Amino acid sequence: MYAGCTLAWMSYFQVSSTGCLKNSPCFVLQARIMFDGEMASLKAIAATNTVRVPAPITVLDLPKGGACIVLEYLDMKGSDNL
Repeated sequence: MYAGCTLAWMSYFQVSSTGCLKNSPCFVLQARIMFDGEMASLKAIAATNTVRVPAPITVLDLPKGGACIVLEYLDMKGSDNL
């Protein structure tokens, strides 16, 4: 069994949108299953309306293997105003 995928994050900024991309070089099937699960989990957490999580946009298979998940970019700020 394969375990221990290394993940890479990348933020992108466009005029019309901002987001982040998290990818994994794992074998396509394992990475796809992992990100499909992450997408379902983020949707379930968001549906509770208790905490703010990045909205999942899509899961993609990478041309050279692995997969990635595209998420809404959240601009994390400090808690100075609490």
